[in-house]
Amino acid sequence: MPTQTINLLPLATRPAGSRSFGPANVPVGVTEAELSMDCTQFLSPTLFITWSLELSQDDGANWLPWGSAGCPGGPLFERDGVTPLTRWSFRVPLPNPTNSLRRARGSVVANEETTTDTEIALFSP
Repeated sequence: MPTQTINLLPLATRPAGSRSFGPANVPVGVTEAELSMDCTQFLSPTLFITWSLELSQDDGANWLPWGSAGCPGGPLFERDGVTPLTRWSFRVPLPNPTNSLRRARGSVVANEETTTDTEIALFSP
């Protein structure tokens, strides 16, 4: 169960292109982050979305790539092949949980118009 979920990009229809989010503070004690997006409207078979997460450990002075993923279009299903998938996500570990200067930011790039959101869930032990 996440200790906190932050809506980075609200649910909306956006044209093709890139959207940035953050920076957002990463609270002390957080050891993992899961980036997710609503995929219920990914109906176009030619849609492809890429997204990335960057992490700073010095209050935003320097940024490192920290995770990325891609998501195809077309209706998406759970592993059973029957149940519709509602959120697409990836999870990454976050180092130095005692560091109060950690920040996260990123971007979402879609090759065509789509309706989605972006959230980050933060996990502590």
